[in-house]
Amino acid sequence: MLEQKIMSACFLTGLNFTFIFASWWWPQYWYIYFPFICLPLALNVCIIISITFFYLRYLIFPERKVIPDTPENIIYVLACYNETPEECTKSLDSLVAQTNISNHKQGIMIICDGKVRGPGMEKTTAASLLEDILINPTDRRIIRNAYTGWDGQPMDVEVSQGIYRNSLPFLCIVKQSNQGKRDSLIVIRSFLLKYNRRFTHPNQPMIFFPRFFKHMANWLSKKCFIPEVSCLIGMDCDTRFAPDCVTHLLDTARINPEKTHGVCGYVAVDFSVTSNWNLWSLYQSAEYSVAQGLRRLHQSIATKKVSCLPGCCQLLKITEETCGDEILLVKFGYHPTPLDNMLKQIRATASEDRNHVCLMLTEYPKVQTHQALFAKAYTDVPHSWSVFLSQRRRWTLGATSNDLLLTLAWKTQWWERILAASNVIIWS
Repeated sequence: MLEQKIMSACFLTGLNFTFIFASWWWPQYWYIYFPFICLPLALNVCIIISITFFYLRYLIFPERKVIPDTPENIIYVLACYNETPEECTKSLDSLVAQTNISNHKQGIMIICDGKVRGPGMEKTTAASLLEDILINPTDRRIIRNAYTGWDGQPMDVEVSQGIYRNSLPFLCIVKQSNQGKRDSLIVIRSFLLKYNRRFTHPNQPMIFFPRFFKHMANWLSKKCFIPEVSCLIGMDCDTRFAPDCVTHLLDTARINPEKTHGVCGYVAVDFSVTSNWNLWSLYQSAEYSVAQGLRRLHQSIATKKVSCLPGCCQLLKITEETCGDEILLVKFGYHPTPLDNMLKQIRATASEDRNHVCLMLTEYPKVQTHQALFAKAYTDVPHSWSVFLSQRRRWTLGATSNDLLLTLAWKTQWWERILAASNVIIWS
């Protein structure tokens, strides 16, 4: 792995130096370099024109929207790791405060990745959840060998259930060891699809041992009164939903419902946090706006192929395309080995939500994903240079490796292939 990193760095450095030297030594051949320099600008101009065209088109001829006969059954998925009690409470309270969805059956599944204590915390996030936030549980137990983890080893879990704020039933799953967010997503998403198919496919293979699956299924059927889950709504534990966020996510998911399998919201910097009022946070807010208001907006309105549904605000329908074994366990759930190349290692360990969507779009080219601009979620941002660089390193490597996947995959939509290739070239 180290050798691959060194070789990649040397190759990219040499390639860039070669182009710089060539443009200086042979300026008369400017027309060779011109397309590389102008490609991003030209694509952005095309994107802006396309957004304008499709906006006016849908203003005159709105897209088909189907209201279901019965309201969708919703499971909120809250992924935790080392967040503070205040962050956890803020996220959970924002779910309770959602408006105009009282006729939907709902439940919260909280999954905590190990027992980790964040900087300056007296308790681990898991302990804070079980002891201070999710009080008065109706059941709490430890289940040994609950499921087969991402690494192929059996995982023990501690499970607690009850009613949060006398409003929403919750099921909190605390993994006894840290396996990463990818493992957590696989557990919840796989369970929801297997739950929906428990009668039609009683002998379906699964990663869960019977006792754990039965415990979760009983909670869904007897506490949430949900016979079949329509969709999951994912959020991170440092995120706060606007009161109408879920309403807008559901509304967008009803556009061409047989094709739409995922929706993301609009993520903004949480300026209600006093410490976020500074130039550093304003810069990151501008970054968020550009990223979501240009390429992602075009993907949503024109190609219907949003390649990243951020985990802090996303809706996924429970279907074979989103939660089936081929995508979730075989492709998304692939555990890298030391012999795997660097790209495979990066895809398996960074940008989980983007990787899941890109795999889905390349495996099922008819799948559509959208962005709901009015479904707003507010998140905190890094306050130090080191944390900012660490976050951007993960995001950049994850985005570039998945753009390379879109570039090379046979079933990628043609315009998205061009944009992905352009991003890879720019990064290189």
